[in-house]
Amino acid sequence: MKALLLLCCCLLMFSCGAPEWSDLEEGAASACNLEEATNLPWLREMIEQAENEQGVCQVFRVDQGKYKGETVFIPYMTGALCCTCGNVVYNCCGDVVFVCDWDKEDKIKRKKMIWQR
Repeated sequence: MKALLLLCCCLLMFSCGAPEWSDLEEGAASACNLEEATNLPWLREMIEQAENEQGVCQVFRVDQGKYKGETVFIPYMTGALCCTCGNVVYNCCGDVVFVCDWDKEDKIKRKKMIWQR
């Protein structure tokens, strides 16, 4: 049991990496170690798909913000039926932080739009 706990701690420490304290006060690009947040490969791919495809449920805007000291990204979908429970919120690595939780989403601070169709 202790070995499993140690393994989990090691995986958390060496995955993706937490931003430095100074990064918490700076923009998403800095916290993600990029000049511009939209250059994150997974986010760039999402934006390119949105720019090139037409459909009912497409990303039309991406915001960045801070949730519990972590830079997060919120892609907003078009269409009333596309997002009935809340949004998917991602971290710098493209990992899902939470899904469909309006209460948590309301706690995202310093939101700003970084891309819009």
